[in-house]
Amino acid sequence: VAQRVNGLSALAGALTVWLTYLTGLRLVRLVQGPERRRSDEWIAIAAAFSGALLLAFSDAFWENSIEAEVYSLMSLAQILVFWLGLRWWEAHEQRPTAGPLLVCVYVMWLCVGLHLGVGIMGLPLILLVWLIDRRAALVFAMPLLSVLAGTAGLERMAGTVLMLSMGVFTVMAAKKQLDGRVWLASTGASLYGLYFAFGDRDFTYPAAAIALAGLLIPLVLLARRSREGRILALALFLMMAGYSTHVYLPIRAAQHPGVNEAAPDNWKNLRDQLERKQYGESSMFVRRGPLSAQLDKEFWRYFRRQWPLFPTERLWGALLPLLLGVAGGVWQARRSRTSFLVTGTFFGLTTAGMIVFLNFTDHEVRDRDYFFQSGYHAFAIWIGLG
Repeated sequence: VAQRVNGLSALAGALTVWLTYLTGLRLVRLVQGPERRRSDEWIAIAAAFSGALLLAFSDAFWENSIEAEVYSLMSLAQILVFWLGLRWWEAHEQRPTAGPLLVCVYVMWLCVGLHLGVGIMGLPLILLVWLIDRRAALVFAMPLLSVLAGTAGLERMAGTVLMLSMGVFTVMAAKKQLDGRVWLASTGASLYGLYFAFGDRDFTYPAAAIALAGLLIPLVLLARRSREGRILALALFLMMAGYSTHVYLPIRAAQHPGVNEAAPDNWKNLRDQLERKQYGESSMFVRRGPLSAQLDKEFWRYFRRQWPLFPTERLWGALLPLLLGVAGGVWQARRSRTSFLVTGTFFGLTTAGMIVFLNFTDHEVRDRDYFFQSGYHAFAIWIGLG
């Protein structure tokens, strides 16, 4: 069993490297433009191959690919979502489609049960959709952005779904796609649900039923009248199907196994576990350590050892990869604004964003480099472009 679990990490790592190659290849081709020579294709292949191998042999990624951990699988899910987004972009230029984005919705909500870092991809993905097709962005705003609320627990995540749905229904009512009376009733029901989702009172069965009706009734009416409504309804179904893996927790806990952490066999314990109460309360607005330590000791120290060209922990060991990554980002920004904004959002959220969100102390009990693996992943793509 131990060999199988470790082997799963290795297999996921290998698939991640392969998808990183395919993603890098698409990005280089986008930057090169439509008028490409045969030599440009060889350059694109070499660049994508280099970026993928630099990811494979980076310090954190290699370590996480040969141990029984979730980070290799997380990287696989993240790059799959990224690649599917680029596939959607390419296909959408020929004919409007939603298939790849629906797969993204399912993968991200499925992987909430694997690692919440996969949900980060919702922001760069919705940015890509917004830059390409505003109507599609309206349809996918709720399923792609509400996954980010997974860290807040089930009730607040449900509240986020209600809030985003209210926004979508408001726009559709303004476009006469949804009856005004239905919209008004739905808004009232959703506001009632938000009182419980973000307040101190627990959801009651009647409150949950009213909030659910406020979401489903306008959704069913929209699905009967428009393609956008049918896509949104299908996206909601895929969200529920993916997140339903959490039902495993109370089912297994009810059997009273030998290892039964948090014992989530009742609603209170399950909610506490989903809200991560066992980790205690913390806020990213109250900094737990000096910024200098969070930037240097808890980030830059890990970053510069990912691609050491020399046996040293100093800056010079990682200088060439660093310069190549910066050059790749600049080249992409000058030649393909859309792909740069998407890649840059992925990189920014998983580096600067993680520094702010994780809020490390200056005396962590062990190295935390694995939390920034997604940032190294995005930068490896830029190194390939460089």
